[in-house]
Formats: sequence, structure tokens, C-alpha cells
Amino acid sequence: MLSDGPFLQRCPERVKYIGAWPLVTNSQGNVLVPDQQPTTMDKIAASLFSTRLFKALLSKRYNAEAKSRLLEIRAALRISSSTNEALVRQAYCSVERRYRTEYYYKNAIANELFAKAHGYRDVAMLQEVRIASAVADCILINGSGVVYEIKTEFDSTAKLASQIPNYYKAFPLVSCVVPEDRVQVYRNHLEGSTVGLACVGNRGEIVQVKNPIPKSDCLESQVLFNMLRVREVEEVIVGLGRDVPVVPNGLRYVAYRNCLNDIPVETLQQLVQSTLRKRSRPTLQQPLVDPVLAPLRSIVVELGLDTSQYHAIRTWLKQSEV
Repeated sequence: MLSDGPFLQRCPERVKYIGAWPLVTNSQGNVLVPDQQPTTMDKIAASLFSTRLFKALLSKRYNAEAKSRLLEIRAALRISSSTNEALVRQAYCSVERRYRTEYYYKNAIANELFAKAHGYRDVAMLQEVRIASAVADCILINGSGVVYEIKTEFDSTAKLASQIPNYYKAFPLVSCVVPEDRVQVYRNHLEGSTVGLACVGNRGEIVQVKNPIPKSDCLESQVLFNMLRVREVEEVIVGLGRDVPVVPNGLRYVAYRNCLNDIPVETLQQLVQSTLRKRSRPTLQQPLVDPVLAPLRSIVVELGLDTSQYHAIRTWLKQSEV
């Protein structure tokens, strides 16, 4: 679990907030955070944590729309003259206190399960991955792959009935990540299933409530094949010692698929998993361990920063202007 560490020290409002309010518990004894209704300011603050926005920041397409968004966030948080690091810090505190969006949970996974617990050298983290007719929030791939389905305070169990079966078509391990005070609801809902359960506490720590149990009898070759890009399929075919079919683009999908039809689904799953791991495995250490980037960890993981991009973000954080 993450300790309070440097980030908490740089977030005085969070310390003040936690210390200023009495602890309130529900019937299960779980601590509830007071004043959980998000305000317009909270929603504007949450909009800072956008991969699209930081892509624009790092490219020549840092356009008027991106600048306007940053100015709007500064105005909402009333920190027009502060550094961008202070802007990020205060916006994240706002998200953490009252508006724990899906991003907040992804960022907890990126900080605790990816960068810290597993170690970035041995694991890949993919986000928003289509599996059949569902979209997985996060997938962590190490020796095995685990799909993480996030359910925030603003979600319900309703979609799980359709999401979970789709995930099992590509990965044997599936787990739900939920708020601490909703654990019992999801524990009851998932009772008797192979789905794991983890919760995110008041300080962003992740606690494993129930380990996922492998379930491989639902794997589907077609779903696995569809997760790969063209070059990745070609690499798999070559890796099997086979020739890549030379056909017109319109016939390529069927031809490539036929090359893998005789591969056992469990073997294909391992090949696809290994290929996806290569796709998203990070090469630069600093963005994954830099404490200043803790609020942005999920974004920097998704962007896969190179050295120049990492330094560009650090420079931007020190600046006071948009």
C-alpha cells in the first residue's frame, strides 16, 4: 500500500480535510468521507485528468481549446497565479475528497498495483481495452493477465452481468475494484463466482478483499484474435514458424485468422497476452517512480512517455503560466 509519503506532505488541504472531520462509519463499520456530493468546481477540477489534454500539452497541437480548459480549471480552483504542479495537486485533492471518478481508481491501480506492488519492469498496464462487446477499464499483465473492472461510488452492479462474461472470453482472471464502503454490496453480488474483489480506501490504498480464481473454460479464439493489431498478428504468425499470407488488404483478416485456427485456445491466449504485454511495457523509469507525478500516474503510463516528454511535463509543472 502507498504510504502518506511526499505526496500527502504536498497536499495540505487533504491533511486538513481528513483531520478536521470526525470519522463517520456505516453499518459495516466502514469509514465514510463526509460531503461526498460533487460540486461544479469538483467536476471542472476532474476534467484536468484527461489523456487527451496532456497529449495536446506534449505536442504542437497545444491549441486554444487546451489552454482554455486549463484557464477554466485555474479559475474554478482560484489558483490563477500558482504553478501547474499546485494546480494538479489541488485538482487531485478535489477529486479525492468529493468526486472519485473512474480516473481516480485507475490512478490508484497505476500507483499501487502497477508502479509499486508489481514493479514496472515486470508488468504492463493497458487501459480501456475492448474485449468482445465490453471495454475493460484496466488490464495488468505479468506472468498472468488480470482484468480490472472499476465501479465507482456513482456506479452500480447492473452492467456486471454483461461485462464479466465478455472479459472471461480473453482472460482467465477478472477482478472488481470498488469503494471501501461498497465492499459488502459487491461481495454479496459476486458471492459464489470466480471474480476477485479489491477496494480503494479513503487514502487511495488498495486492499485485496477476495483473490480472483482462474476460469479458462470461456476463452474464445475469435475474441482473442480481434484484440491484436495487424502487425501483432503477423508477429504471432511468424513466431509460430509460419508464413504470413500475402493477400489483398480486403482478404487479409480472413487469411490471417485461418493461419491461427488450429491453435488451441489456451495457447492462443498466452500468445495474445504476451503480445499485449509487449505493446504497453514501459521503457522509462522516472515517470513511474517520480512522486510529483503521483496524481498523473495513470496518464503517464498510458502515454508511455519518452525522456523528452517526461522532461517537458516536469518543466510544465514548474511553470505558473498556462
